Amino acid sequence: MIPAGTVEAIEVVDTRWGFDGTARSETFVPLHVLVRNNTPDQFIGQFTLSKHDALGGTTGAPLNQAAVLAPEQQNWIRFPVYLESGDVVDGNGQSNWNWRLRWSDESRRQTGGYRLTTSPRRGPPARVLLLSRGDAASGGSFGISILHDELFPASVTTCDALGEVFLDHVPRWQDPQRRAFIDWIRRGGRVHVLHDTTGRHPRFPTSLGILNPPQDATPPLPPRLDHGSGEIRFHSRGRSDIDAAFLTAVSARRAGPKTSNGETAAAPAFTGLSNSSDTSFFTRFKQMTTPDHNWLVIFALAGLYWLLLFPGGLVLGLKRIDYRVVLGSILATILVFSLAFSWIGARAYDEATVVNSLATARHLGGNRWDVQQWSALFVIDGDTYTISHTGPDASPGSTVGGQLFAVPGSTEKISGSIVNGFNGRFRVAIAPYTLRPFVHRVAVTGPQWDPQVIEWRPGKRSPIAIKIQLPPSNDTPSVRSAWVQHGSQILRLTPRPGGDGGVVLVHSAGAGRTVDSLSHPQGNFVRPRGPGIFGGNQKQPVDKVYEGLVDPLLSRTLRWIDPGFKTEPLRPDRMRLFLLTDLPKTFHIKQPQRTGYAGRALFVQDVTAPVRAETARTSHQEQAPPPPPGHADIAARGGSHR
Repeated sequence: MIPAGTVEAIEVVDTRWGFDGTARSETFVPLHVLVRNNTPDQFIGQFTLSKHDALGGTTGAPLNQAAVLAPEQQNWIRFPVYLESGDVVDGNGQSNWNWRLRWSDESRRQTGGYRLTTSPRRGPPARVLLLSRGDAASGGSFGISILHDELFPASVTTCDALGEVFLDHVPRWQDPQRRAFIDWIRRGGRVHVLHDTTGRHPRFPTSLGILNPPQDATPPLPPRLDHGSGEIRFHSRGRSDIDAAFLTAVSARRAGPKTSNGETAAAPAFTGLSNSSDTSFFTRFKQMTTPDHNWLVIFALAGLYWLLLFPGGLVLGLKRIDYRVVLGSILATILVFSLAFSWIGARAYDEATVVNSLATARHLGGNRWDVQQWSALFVIDGDTYTISHTGPDASPGSTVGGQLFAVPGSTEKISGSIVNGFNGRFRVAIAPYTLRPFVHRVAVTGPQWDPQVIEWRPGKRSPIAIKIQLPPSNDTPSVRSAWVQHGSQILRLTPRPGGDGGVVLVHSAGAGRTVDSLSHPQGNFVRPRGPGIFGGNQKQPVDKVYEGLVDPLLSRTLRWIDPGFKTEPLRPDRMRLFLLTDLPKTFHIKQPQRTGYAGRALFVQDVTAPVRAETARTSHQEQAPPPPPGHADIAARGGSHR
C-alpha cells in the first residue's frame, strides 16, 4: 500500500480488517494496523482513525488510540470500528467512504497520516486457524485463513465477525484474551481442537480448561461438548491432515443464497432510514423528547400580535394621536408578546436531561451479558459530555469489559472523539435541547435467569403445550414479553405470576413465525406517526413508543445472532429464549449524571430442551447428512444452533 502524506518516522506496514478480511455491517469489527517506529526516539502519543467521504470531508467522530513505540519497534494498533452497510463492499468493490489514520506524539515531533486503500469485504463469519507468532505454516494453504494468537481481541464485544476457530496448541494469551475466547464460545462460537505435533490433543491450562476433553472420557472422545450456546469438537488429526472434504464436513461456515447464474448473492444491506436500521431507532427516540407545546395558543397569539402591529399601529397613527403614544403602544405590545411567547413556548417547563435506550443482550454464562445498545442522550444544558459505563469516581484499576461507542448514520463531522476498549468513553459537545444518538457495546453483569422447562410440546404432530418457569429473584426485572425459538420457528409466550413468586411463561394460542421472516426487517418496523395539525412530530408517551419498537428490536437481535446469510434451525435438543424487560440499572451509562433513564432490554439465552428419542432421530435425519467416509472423528451434525 502507498501511504498518502507519508512521514518516514512512522511506517504503516500492514492493515487487516476483521479476522480474515471479511466483515459484517451493523456491528463492531476489529481493524489491525501494523506500524513501525523508524526513528531512534521513543514514540509516545496517539493514533487517530477517521472516516471521510468522497470529497475528503470528515464524518462522525474519530477513534483515538494511545500508543508507545520504542525505537525501531514494530507493533499492532487495534481499532474496534462500527461498520455501517455502506462501509462493507462486495467482492473487490470500493466503498463510497475511506478511512484515514493520523498520528502525533506528545512533543509533536512525529506527525503524519496514511490513507487505507482496502475496504472490509462482506462475508460469512470468519473461519480461522490460530497460529503462534513465527509459526512456519503459510496462511490460507488449507482453505483456512491464518490468525496469529496476538491478534485475538481482548473482549468478546469485537468477536461478532468470528464464526469458527481451529486450534492445535496452547495460545500465548493474556488474561483478557483468554476470557474473551471463553465468552465467545459461550455466546455461540465453535472450536475445533486438532492434534498437536506429538499426535495428541494439547493440554490447556485451567483458564482454558473447557477446551480439554472430559477427564473420565475414554477413546473415542465425545465428538462435541456444549458450552452455553457454543460447542467444542475434537478431531483425531493434525493441521497437515486438513483437506477440502474435512472442512466441508465440519464447518458451519455458510455461503449466501445463490443467484440465477449460480453466484453467491450479497447479504441484504440496510441503509439510511430503512426498516429496523440503527437510525430508525434514533428517529423514534425523537418522539420522546419533542416538546409538548400548545400550538393552538401559540398560533392564536401570533395572529393577535400581527393584528395589533398592523393594522393596529396604522389605525392609531391615522387618528392623529401623539406619536409618542403610538410608539409606546407598539413597544409595549412587542414587550408583552415577547414575554408571552417566552413563557408559552419555553422548552424546559416539562423537560429534563434523559437517556432513552434499546438493548439486546446475549448470555455469557451466569449473570454476565454481551450487551449492544442504541441510545439517545437528550440534554437541556449545552456542554461537553463524557459518556461511559465507568463512573467519574472509578479507580484507575477498575474496568468494564470492552466498552465500545459509535455514531452511525452521521454524514457530518461530530465535535467529539471516541476511545474504545476497557474503560472506553465517548466525549462529545452537545447543544442545549438537542438529542445525541449513539450505539454502544459492553460486557457487563445483569439479571441471572435460570429457566426450568416444565412442559415442552412445540407442536407439529400434537397441540402446542409449552410452560417454562423462571424462579424468583430479587435482582431480575419484570418480564414484559417473551418468545421461544425451536428449530426455525418462534412462538410467543405469555408471562404469568408463578406460585412461588417467580414467573411462568406459557404458550396460550396462535401459530409460530419463522426466524427468517422475523429477522427480515420488512414489515417489522412501525413507522412513526406523522406531523400534527400545526406541523412537527407528535409527541407520544414513552411506553407507547417502546411498544412499537418491540418487533424491530427482535428483528435486529435475530440479525445480530445470524449475519443474514441464511438462518439455520436450532438443534432438536436446544431452544432459545427471548425475554423483554425494562432496562436493568447495570446497563445504564454512569456518565453523565442525569435525571432520567428509560429503556427496554431483550435478553437471549439458549436452554436445553427435552427431546423424545424418536423426535431427535427424525430431526437428525432430516437436517444433517451422514459424514463422508474417512471422517469418523466428525460428529454427525444435528443442525447448528447458532
